[in-house]
Amino acid sequence: MAEPWELNWQRLPLEGVANARELGGFPIAGGGQTRFRRFIRSDSLSAATRSDVAFLRKYGVRTVLDLRGDQEVSDRPDAFLGHDVVTANISPFRVNIAQTDMQETTSVAWVYDTMFENVDAWRSIFEFISAAPEGCVLFHCAVGKDRTGILATLILLLCGCDRWDALSSYVPSRVNLMRLPFFQRYWDKDCSDSEREHYDSRASTLGRWLDRLDAEFDGRVEAYLEHCGISADIRDAVRMRLIG
Repeated sequence: MAEPWELNWQRLPLEGVANARELGGFPIAGGGQTRFRRFIRSDSLSAATRSDVAFLRKYGVRTVLDLRGDQEVSDRPDAFLGHDVVTANISPFRVNIAQTDMQETTSVAWVYDTMFENVDAWRSIFEFISAAPEGCVLFHCAVGKDRTGILATLILLLCGCDRWDALSSYVPSRVNLMRLPFFQRYWDKDCSDSEREHYDSRASTLGRWLDRLDAEFDGRVEAYLEHCGISADIRDAVRMRLIG
């Protein structure tokens, strides 16, 4: 019988990490599928247990990209995976998500627009990924929903996955996060639809971002990434990491 870390997973069976998921197994244009054990999208590793760390190492994780801001990282640092794991902290946000009143003063649409426009961050992110060592790249933000969701979308579209598979990778986050006591408590609170959207992962939220990609770049992710200053060589390196 195979060991757990030898299997291919959709959602990884971790104890302290609720939203760690594969980018493998999606169909790509022209045939074939994205590869397993190349990219994992996740919530933060701050509550990862020793068993989780051991699993991730055996699964092949050798690079961790933290998309959170400085204050978030300081408040809840990731579990240590080992000296041989390459790490970086690059946030695509131009807002301080750790600010307690952010969800009361900013809309989700505005937050996603700041990510769309933060071209310098995406260039740095793709440059880092393209230079990552052999093995699996795990990227995450706080809960693995927004910043992580946009990066997952960019990678999947770059590899020839379609809009609907990008959405199917995005939408499960809120359901997965219901494993966390905070989300269980918050979901029953009396709050506005605007506030609740910050904690949800609605198809319409990512859909607005994809609509902007359609309007400004004719839906071509290659054109958007070129606009971000990401060279063809770097785009190819990231693409080939997932599709081989």
